[in-house]
Amino acid sequence: MRDESVKATDSDPQSLKSYEYHKPRTSSIAFLIISLFFLGSLSAKADTNRVEGRKDSDDRKLVSAVVESLVSAWNKNDTDTVAKLFLPDAVLLTPTGSVVRSRSEIRKRIIDERNGKLKNTTLSHTVKKVSVLNNVTATVEGRYQLDGMKILGVPTAPEGSFVFRHRKQQGRWMISRAEFIQTKKE
Repeated sequence: MRDESVKATDSDPQSLKSYEYHKPRTSSIAFLIISLFFLGSLSAKADTNRVEGRKDSDDRKLVSAVVESLVSAWNKNDTDTVAKLFLPDAVLLTPTGSVVRSRSEIRKRIIDERNGKLKNTTLSHTVKKVSVLNNVTATVEGRYQLDGMKILGVPTAPEGSFVFRHRKQQGRWMISRAEFIQTKKE
């Protein structure tokens, strides 16, 4: 039996031929396997990132659509649709600092405001930032303006910023917390 630890020598051409043939082939196969594994893992990671990136982009659009639906429903005086965009345990922080808890209370508050000082108002907005924090949590930040409001008969257009926190429930993005901060006029 041949000692495998002995290296081929020039005096033994058969041994040299065998050594040169087998040794590089083994390392080439090892290199090929490692390369394929490495490239495969990079490819799988890239595919995962692409899918997650697409999903994240889709979620951003869906979360933004909730805000669009709220503005549209407000401008149609559709308080039921506005209320349905909120989770049952949602919180609304109004520009005046009032805190309204629960979907049913938010609905009542909107009805009261739309029948009172916010009658015939038109809401406009600009989304500044949409962040999908994970599969079930997202935020939307932006600016709002409420046209058509009158205080003591004088037209005014309150404006400010908003932050909506969304939670996905049963595959649907809904508002869990809405905060409106009115900009102080100087």
